[in-house]
Amino acid sequence: YWSGTPGDVITKLPFAAWQPADGSLPLTGGGRTAGGRPLHVGDRSQDVGGRVFSDGRSYWVLGEDDQGNTAIFTGDGRGDHLLQGLGQAGLLDANGTIHVNVLKLPHHGSDRNVTKTFFKKVTADHYIACANGKDGNPDLSTLRWLVQAAMDQGRNITIHCTNKTKSTTDLLDEFDPQTSGYKLKFRATNQRAMTLTVS
Repeated sequence: YWSGTPGDVITKLPFAAWQPADGSLPLTGGGRTAGGRPLHVGDRSQDVGGRVFSDGRSYWVLGEDDQGNTAIFTGDGRGDHLLQGLGQAGLLDANGTIHVNVLKLPHHGSDRNVTKTFFKKVTADHYIACANGKDGNPDLSTLRWLVQAAMDQGRNITIHCTNKTKSTTDLLDEFDPQTSGYKLKFRATNQRAMTLTVS
C-alpha cells in the first residue's frame, strides 16, 4: 500500500489478540481489521478505522470522529444480530439501547433486516439509505418503522437517501415531514456522492 513514508513497514501488527477494548478482529484470510481496510504484516501504512464488533455471524463498524460524533455502518447484517453484537461488546446502555449520530440502514433498508423495535433500540439523528429502488429497497415498511419509532420517542431525524425511489415518494405521501418530525434529503442526480454534516 502507498505511504508517505515508504521505509515505515509494519513488522508486527498493533493488535496482539482480540480484546473488547482493542476494537479489532482477526480475519480468516490473515491480518486484522479495526474497521478500516485489512492490516497485514508488511503493509506500509496503518489505516485507522472504527471499532469492529460482531455477534459471530456478521461484522459492524462503530466509528467516531475527533469531535465525538459516532456512526454505525451495518453492511448487510440483520438488526437482531446487530443488537446482539452491540450487547456482547458492552455498547448498549442499561435499557438495551444505543444512540449514535449516524446509522447506515442495514441491507439497503430492507424490511427483512430490521423491525420497528430495532429503530427504538438503535437510535440516531441521521440515517443513511443507500439504495436505488432495486428489490424495493429501501422498503416502505422500513421507512415507516423508522419514522414511527422517532415520532413515538419525540425525536427529530434526517433520512439521507442516495436515490429517490417509489418508497421514498410513498413515505412523503403517507407521513408529512413537517408534522412527523423528519427531513428527507437526496443525493443530487448529477453528483456521485453526498456529504452529511453532523453538528
